[in-house]
Amino acid sequence: MYDYKNKYAELNELINQLTWPQSCHEQYCWKNLVIDTGNYQQRQAVKKSLDYLSRNMPEIASFIGGNVKNIVLLSSESGVYHGFSRIDEFQTIFLYNVESLFSNPHILSAGIIHESIHQEIFRIENDVSYFLSEPLLRNEYKVNSPWTGNKIHINGFIHAAHVWFGLYHYWDKYLFVKPELYDNSLAQQQRYKLWQGFCSDRYNEINLFLKNSSQYRAVYSLLKLKEIIGDKNEKNRND
Repeated sequence: MYDYKNKYAELNELINQLTWPQSCHEQYCWKNLVIDTGNYQQRQAVKKSLDYLSRNMPEIASFIGGNVKNIVLLSSESGVYHGFSRIDEFQTIFLYNVESLFSNPHILSAGIIHESIHQEIFRIENDVSYFLSEPLLRNEYKVNSPWTGNKIHINGFIHAAHVWFGLYHYWDKYLFVKPELYDNSLAQQQRYKLWQGFCSDRYNEINLFLKNSSQYRAVYSLLKLKEIIGDKNEKNRND
């Protein structure tokens, strides 16, 4: 029998990290993180969210600290929060209009986690291997995201599956930890929405396309994400 566990060791490690297993970490210290852009209110909003994670979910804080060294704060006319990461800006994330979430550090935390996961996947792609073959990476093949409906490149879908998997487990942990600013309905809603994406026909169709295209590395990870989400959701229903 082929040993997929060892062949895809770094993928198994990534997936395990994104379930945020309980750790013995005490409150995480953000000593190597630089936030030297944005105005005072923006910097305070980010620090509030980082402190929130450090106190309540130190294992997630530790993951962010290992993948992000610089947070660039920007503004746009919309005033609506959004973030992005670039493969050519390693360990740097860009966040717009963070002040709009000043009173909601648990929501801004999700945004920071989102970009941190992209950074870890960039590292794997750079140090180990891409999930997809080079011809497919260069192809402009796009799919509709099962979570947002947006049209994204097939490699963006691979990223998205891992990002939403990590955020599903963030909201799941949030419901367990019950930190301050506890919003049960929001967490339940987010968790359910993300679970729906993994169970959708669209997710299965994209996975089948990748399988038929011999993208075994991607298929291995995507099937594992779906399996874990399914098991977790079944457990939550029975609890």
